[in-house]
Amino acid sequence: MVTSLEWRGAPEAETGNALSRQRGTVFRMSALTFNAVYEDAGDGWVYAHVPELPEVHTQGESLQDAREMVRDAITLVLEERRGRGEAIPDTGWALVEAVEIAA
Repeated sequence: MVTSLEWRGAPEAETGNALSRQRGTVFRMSALTFNAVYEDAGDGWVYAHVPELPEVHTQGESLQDAREMVRDAITLVLEERRGRGEAIPDTGWALVEAVEIAA
């Protein structure tokens, strides 16, 4: 899912960067959404991967750490893909469900 974020440059802002020099201009930034799957990796660790980006596999010492690591990994993979001129995939879907089998 791609959403749109809007930022309006404040006319009084004068920081010298490209955004502030274009006063009053509306800048649109796209946000990408990906599915992150988190799993117990044992010993308190959490493994994370992103189905849409098979390169993204990471882990953290807690769920919060794994969330931070997966965001960083996604960012790096997207930068690499863009640098190579590769397409960024659309958001897919992921489902985790319990399947009960008689023992």
